[in-house]
Amino acid sequence: MHDNCPHCNYKFEREPGYFYGAMFMSYGITMAEAIAAFVAIRVLNLDLSVDAIMAIITAVMLIFLFPNFKFSRILWLYTFTKKEGTEPADKIERLKI
Repeated sequence: MHDNCPHCNYKFEREPGYFYGAMFMSYGITMAEAIAAFVAIRVLNLDLSVDAIMAIITAVMLIFLFPNFKFSRILWLYTFTKKEGTEPADKIERLKI
């Protein structure tokens, strides 16, 4: 992950432990993908052994491991970081007066 945003130079590094919540988001996303893979196998009515189903689900989880890591951090930042320019228009007008 970059230390700063290449577009606006926003510093991504936070206090120690800031991204622990992103770890739980990543877990939730991974479990949703695993359940989706299982449902897809059942909907396609594939006659596979339990070992084959587990292998497919594990492969899906490993394929999306790194994208989930980055995506969960992005979600965590967007959810819990104040963005510039997000003040309501009336509050901005009151500050100008």
